[in-house]
Amino acid sequence: MGLNKRGGGAKYRKQPVFGIFKRNGRVYLEPIPEAKAKILSPIIKKKITVGTDVFSDTGTWYEGLVGLGYIHRTVDHGKQEYVDGEIHINGLEGFWGLSKTNMHTYKGIKKKNWLLYLKEMEWRYNNRDLNFTDQVTEIMKLLMTYRKEVFVRS
Repeated sequence: MGLNKRGGGAKYRKQPVFGIFKRNGRVYLEPIPEAKAKILSPIIKKKITVGTDVFSDTGTWYEGLVGLGYIHRTVDHGKQEYVDGEIHINGLEGFWGLSKTNMHTYKGIKKKNWLLYLKEMEWRYNNRDLNFTDQVTEIMKLLMTYRKEVFVRS
């Protein structure tokens, strides 16, 4: 295991995850094989309406968003720039910090279960304003959408 280039969220070989934080406070996460425009552009097109303001850091993988029809503005963390008026990615950075802290409480996660933990963090964050009863109701709705065969072993 060698070192990756700086950037893309991982100093050492780790599973990269792409995150979108909408200003309404919801987050969307997707594991990706690598941080490249050809991988991120289809996800962005699927999840974000063309013409929307998109704020990011200056990663080269975001080049081309203007050509796709987005209003793309950046902050340059390399130059110690974190906020420029309304342009910032603090919501997503806050989510990453919270998720890493929460994942550490598990004292190790098996690789095969990692995606489930990641999506759990996404769900918890997106439903953090619900009371316990409403969270249980939402979980039950999710479980009811899956076919019975998923839960019954042959």
